[in-house]
Amino acid sequence: MTYEEAVNLKSNIYGNITIENNIPHYVIIVPKNPKDKNTFLKLLKDDFQLYNDSLCKKYSSDGKYMLYAIITEEGKEYYL
Repeated sequence: MTYEEAVNLKSNIYGNITIENNIPHYVIIVPKNPKDKNTFLKLLKDDFQLYNDSLCKKYSSDGKYMLYAIITEEGKEYYL
């Protein structure tokens, strides 16, 4: 999907947080290309506070995006 479609889907359906299996997750927009996505997620793993929706545009080589859920800090407590 395009970036605009991803933003609309996130805004209209999911919002910033979703609950999966009773565990809260952040819903973020990432590049769809697996290599681009892995590079982008590696950046966020080092510092998630860098994230904003438009940041993914810098990492997409083909202009295609998808929504992705990352466990929240609160959700990590479920795994302890």
